[in-house]
Amino acid sequence: MNQQRHEGTLKKWNAERGFGFILADCDGHDIFVHATAFPDDGYLPTVGEVLTFDIEPDRSGKRSAVRVQRFNDPVPEGAKNGGWRKKLRLSKSPSASASHSPSRRGQKVVVLVLLAALAVLAYSRYAKRVGQIEAAAHSTVP
Repeated sequence: MNQQRHEGTLKKWNAERGFGFILADCDGHDIFVHATAFPDDGYLPTVGEVLTFDIEPDRSGKRSAVRVQRFNDPVPEGAKNGGWRKKLRLSKSPSASASHSPSRRGQKVVVLVLLAALAVLAYSRYAKRVGQIEAAAHSTVP
C-alpha cells in the first residue's frame, strides 16, 4: 500500500498506558498513536521527537498513526518486532507470561520470605505472652 508519509512531533505520551498523540505538520491535528506503532529500536517514545508515520483508521474509524519511524532514521523492510514492547505492560492486568518471568518469581520469593519471617515473629511474641499469662496464673493459685 503506497501512502504518503506524514511528519509530526510527539506532543503527549502516556508511558504507563502505552499511547500518545502526534501533532501532525500537515493539518495541525492531533493523531492518536499506540506503542505498537513505533519501531523496535530499543528507544521509548519521547515527547518532542520528530516522527514520520502513515495514517489509517483504527477499529472505531478514528485516525491513528501507524508504522511510525523516527525522523531520518529509516527502519529496514522486514525489521523484526519485539524488544522493549515485550517488557512494556500495556494493559491493567498482567499477562500470564509476565507472572512467570524470573524477576516476578524473585519478587514473589521475597514477599513469601518476608511473610514467613513476620509469622515467626508474631508467633514467638504470642507464645511468650501465653507463657507469661500461664506463669502468672500458676503463681497466684494458693
